[in-house]
Amino acid sequence: MHFLLSSAIEYWRSAEHLRLVNLTETIAIGHRREILQARSAMEAEVEAVNLTLSSLRSRCNMLSSIGQLPTEVLIQIFHALRLSEPPKYLPKNRHYPASLRSSYSFIGWFKVTHVCRQWRNTALAYPSIWSDIAFDLGPKWRDETLRRSETAPISIKWGGYNPYMTPDDAQDMPNILVRHLEHTKELSLSADAEDWAPLIPPLCGDAPLLERAALITSTNLDRLPSLPSDLFGQHSPRLRRLHLRGWIMSWSPLTMNFNLTHLKVELDYGNPRDFASDFTDFLRVIGKLQSLESLVLVHSMPILFSTTMLQESYSPNVTIHLPKLRNLVISDDILACAVFLKHTVIPSTATHQIHCYLTGKPIEHILPWVNSKIVSVSSPIRKLAITDIKPTGIHIMLWDETLYDEDHGYLSNHETPPVLDLSITGSTWDHSTRALIQSICEKLPLGSLKVLSIIDRDTTWSVQDWFDTFRDLSKVSEVEIGLACAPSFCEALSKADTPHSNGDRLVTGAQATVPLLPSLESLVMTHVTFSRTLLAFLEDRTTLRPLKRLEIKKSDVDDGMIKDLEKVIPVVGWDEKRSIFDSSGSDSD
Repeated sequence: MHFLLSSAIEYWRSAEHLRLVNLTETIAIGHRREILQARSAMEAEVEAVNLTLSSLRSRCNMLSSIGQLPTEVLIQIFHALRLSEPPKYLPKNRHYPASLRSSYSFIGWFKVTHVCRQWRNTALAYPSIWSDIAFDLGPKWRDETLRRSETAPISIKWGGYNPYMTPDDAQDMPNILVRHLEHTKELSLSADAEDWAPLIPPLCGDAPLLERAALITSTNLDRLPSLPSDLFGQHSPRLRRLHLRGWIMSWSPLTMNFNLTHLKVELDYGNPRDFASDFTDFLRVIGKLQSLESLVLVHSMPILFSTTMLQESYSPNVTIHLPKLRNLVISDDILACAVFLKHTVIPSTATHQIHCYLTGKPIEHILPWVNSKIVSVSSPIRKLAITDIKPTGIHIMLWDETLYDEDHGYLSNHETPPVLDLSITGSTWDHSTRALIQSICEKLPLGSLKVLSIIDRDTTWSVQDWFDTFRDLSKVSEVEIGLACAPSFCEALSKADTPHSNGDRLVTGAQATVPLLPSLESLVMTHVTFSRTLLAFLEDRTTLRPLKRLEIKKSDVDDGMIKDLEKVIPVVGWDEKRSIFDSSGSDSD
């Protein structure tokens, strides 16, 4: 090694002497003009030496272990780095290093082109690695990645909050779509409603390579853009996932000529819609999508104005089948939901989330579908969970026997899909969550129920309400109760019903014969403020049917109260976490 170093030093010293001897003599002359010329010549020599050093380093790098990696392996490494470290804009934050704070940009995986000549040449030789167009770093980076990607399938994600975005960027976008939509694989555009006009014509061009698209209107205005019937030229044979938010849909037979597996169409509640859309045409459009695996429709179905019963209302003369559907989510007017569910056949294994808005229409519209879901299962309903939702609504879930496991019983195992997943939002002026709960529960077959969960902010629950709604649940052994309805529920537990008759009344003491939920053994209380009155209710329950276990979660209770409860109930658990709600069930902050 020493001999090699000595030989190299001797060679380069000799080369330096031979090369620079004339320059040294020129400097000795001392004339200013000749000195300046000699300096320029010397700087040229320095640059040449730097290039020689760069060449030597490249040769040295090629002899390293990583330098021996095949190009294909190096490209795979770059692809992985591209996913883990994409270029992005950094929000202003004083914790970033000064080198980053100066520009607030992070070039991410692009840094591989700055490591060595081999890496740079490898990255530049593969257009596919530049397929994620860098809009976040400004127009220069955007245009450079578009140039480097050449004709490879690209991903365009543009819009939303971006400090680099300028009016020029919006003006450039239509031209970018015209030139590159044909080789775009993934497209995500987000714009204000008033900014879509110049973007819509380019979106009507063919997109033969497009696989995924999202078109998002980012502002909630009364005037929304209308989706063109010739979106993507109706020629996107590879398009599988489409997400549309903030668009007025015509649902004409000419739309959606795609082989989609995932469709998501969203509007905000109260957004304008196309009143001319026909529900039958809408069903036929959806029915054409035979490969659908996931369907999400939020306030986007055609409007039905009838307020009569479902069987008397507008009824399409078509039934559609979606044989591959695995997930269904719809949120809309209760009549539109009911009509869609009545005329759509999906696999029994598909999961569903249905959110109905009453908007002056009766809850009975949705009951035929509810009954059909319950009848479709072979085992009885074992668990009912109802949670209130703002402003005035309830979320209902039912499970059958498949929920049970030996380790957790019926309370846990949330991964088991429910038989029914239904949300109902009423009108704040004529519905309370208590009334909604009572309306739906009186229609459900709950005779075999073993677990009941009610989380409700409604303070209008009375003892009589609890008996009227749940007096026949003789098999329920576990209950979860929470928020403002909990005190009246505990009071109802402390009392008893006479044998049920039309004229029955609540009694206590020696006359008490039938308590509410006579098989109840375990009680879970969440977001509850414990008081002496509440303690007295639980003490009175022991004279009827003693509880075996009390679990307290996220509630306002002190150590003294816990000790008093342990005198009444054999097993008391407390997570020692305070409630985020006040006694009325409102957010404490």
